[in-house]
Amino acid sequence: MIANNINLQQLRLFLKVLETKNISEVARVEDLSASLVSRQLKQLEENLGTALFYRNTRAITPTDLGLQFAETATQMLRLFDNAMLKIHNQSEEISGTVRLNVPVLFGQKHIAKHLSELKQRYPKLNIQLTQTDRFVDPMSDSTDILVRINTLIDNTLKAKIIAKQQYFLVASPDYLTEKGTPKTWSDLTALDGLFYRGHTGMLRWLAKIEGKWQPISAQETLVSNNADTLIQATINKMGVLMMPDWAVADELLTGKLVRIFPDVEISSQTSPIHITILYPQTKKTAKNVRAAIDFLVEKWAMGW
Repeated sequence: MIANNINLQQLRLFLKVLETKNISEVARVEDLSASLVSRQLKQLEENLGTALFYRNTRAITPTDLGLQFAETATQMLRLFDNAMLKIHNQSEEISGTVRLNVPVLFGQKHIAKHLSELKQRYPKLNIQLTQTDRFVDPMSDSTDILVRINTLIDNTLKAKIIAKQQYFLVASPDYLTEKGTPKTWSDLTALDGLFYRGHTGMLRWLAKIEGKWQPISAQETLVSNNADTLIQATINKMGVLMMPDWAVADELLTGKLVRIFPDVEISSQTSPIHITILYPQTKKTAKNVRAAIDFLVEKWAMGW
């Protein structure tokens, strides 16, 4: 009960008066009235149930118990100041744990290759990465940063849209050499088609033809729920594949795959699809979370 009535200002004023032996001088340095300093000391003595100073008109001197209490007060203030300094340093320095949850293939393609640099930039940052294609609640699943690719943005989360997802029709150069590069949509229907099937079903192929979205297709040759398998099968000359730009960027850059109908807008649905960073709604985003988000945005701004 006593501790509840003692505050840090009382302890600091007590030690300063003990050091200077002069209430007026302490009041001047602290920009307080002498009467306020005196009241704080008296309140401290009442809470402790003992006198800490002998007072007369000429001087103020510590009692024996006052000298003993000074040691305890100094330790208490040192512990508190050290705790505050530790919190301040942690808030200024990027450290602690950041938990990321990202789609499986996106994580393999565009998170994994940047993790080493993220760690080098922030050596005291601990990274926990979960790769899954299911949507998770960041509050119940203890997640700091979600990367999701969808048309919907959860209004209960903060969101930063990174890019609008584009789709490409791709095939290996060798496959097109053997089968011929399609010039019309009817040509496409004669080719082998590789299709992705997720938890919502088969991914549709749509093309914007004369300003309208229209279905396009090829002969169903391979269906898989694993995008990496489909990309590898396409490289191995199995057929034509529709994939997001970020998923086949490396393969296009190296020439393992080439685009078909590059001047036509391709998609899996008529509404825009965005790559978005989601994170919990809080008054102030933790500095380590903000640092990780800014780092990823910086890297992705350079292109896939």
